[in-house]
Amino acid sequence: MFTFGYNTTLEQFETSWVDSFHTGTSIMFCIGAEKENGFAVTGSYPDPAEGPDWNWRTEVELVGDELTVTAYNISPEGGEAKAVETKLMRMQK
Repeated sequence: MFTFGYNTTLEQFETSWVDSFHTGTSIMFCIGAEKENGFAVTGSYPDPAEGPDWNWRTEVELVGDELTVTAYNISPEGGEAKAVETKLMRMQK
């Protein structure tokens, strides 16, 4: 589950992310900035094996009638892998 908004006081995008695989029972809070056609935010979650935290970047992009939300899992060593991608299309009347 993903929620997002813009904090006008701090001038930053803020999101929350919840999924049972990466965050277990916790809510991951992410912050970020505007980018072309959208925004990108980054947060982190603890490694269940007690290792260093992993990072999570979510990019939101709106092009025409298509909204794309792409999330990347980032290892403590910096390697990235696409974790989730959702595409939403505006219905035409």
